[in-house]
Amino acid sequence: MVRKQLKCRGCGKEFWVKQIRVYVFKERNCSKCRAIMKHNKDGIYICTKCGFTVNPNTPDGAIAFGLLGVAMRGTSRDVMEAETKRQIDTIEVEKVFVDEAELCQSCQNFLTRRMQAMRNNELKNKKLGGKAEPVGKLSKKEVNLLGKQKISKDEIQAIQQDINRKINAEYQEKMKKEAEAKKMAELTKQVEEEAKKKVAEEVAKATQ
Repeated sequence: MVRKQLKCRGCGKEFWVKQIRVYVFKERNCSKCRAIMKHNKDGIYICTKCGFTVNPNTPDGAIAFGLLGVAMRGTSRDVMEAETKRQIDTIEVEKVFVDEAELCQSCQNFLTRRMQAMRNNELKNKKLGGKAEPVGKLSKKEVNLLGKQKISKDEIQAIQQDINRKINAEYQEKMKKEAEAKKMAELTKQVEEEAKKKVAEEVAKATQ
């Protein structure tokens, strides 16, 4: 297993990531007529339309090879599929190693929870006719992470709107509690003053 140390795109911390073997399928296009090139066992490329020939193993051929167009024809991790593609004389198979992840486990876990919350919120929203609970305040870091996971701007905006509603609701609830607390304090003060006044009146009567 090939592993390398990588800096997390979410939090910036370094972590070890596994390298995944991927087969890339490509076609070369003739630089003269843009038709598909085929290659033989010697690695020489021949245009299927005009017959233009390129030998990448020679100095001039290497330059000409670099001028050929390249069209991506998919990728796969399947060895058998790669071997099957190699039998096609117009397909070029390249083996590359790519990072399994660009985020550390902590950031991946965070995104998993966030995406689950989004899905749950969407389902609840459908059931309640648009009265779903917000998923929580979205920080700048969370927006960046969502963006790196190719979440659309509309989805991020929808999350932010839910957050704003929650913030407003929390603010209103806070103001309501403060108002109730202030009212209770005033009532308590009034009761205490009336009690003191009553005690003073009773003391005055007793001394007469």
